[in-house]
Amino acid sequence: MDERLYRQLVAVIRKHSFQIKVEDEDGYHEFTSDTCEEGETVLVRCLTLRTDYAYGDYPRGHLWHIPLSDIHKEIRKMSRSDTEFMWRTRRRDLNRYDVEKIILGASHGIIRLNMV
Repeated sequence: MDERLYRQLVAVIRKHSFQIKVEDEDGYHEFTSDTCEEGETVLVRCLTLRTDYAYGDYPRGHLWHIPLSDIHKEIRKMSRSDTEFMWRTRRRDLNRYDVEKIILGASHGIIRLNMV
């Protein structure tokens, strides 16, 4: 994933998100690999988001770890279906609506940022 595009995505979340905040944009989290027979744990770079207020069934302070690979896949998927979005990603000019759709897709429909 393009580092400058990722930094711009994080900046938009920090600027516009009220209920969900960025906890750590450069952290690593352990995930269980499904490609190995033994279920090895693998360190994966993630965007970690935290709730400042109760969010549905999630209590205040809940953390989500979204792998950068999932964010990248969502950006690629959206770029194939929306030409304007593709050009905004190339210019690194994401708006808050783009970021909301990216995070919603990368989190498999769980996290709605509800940006203001």
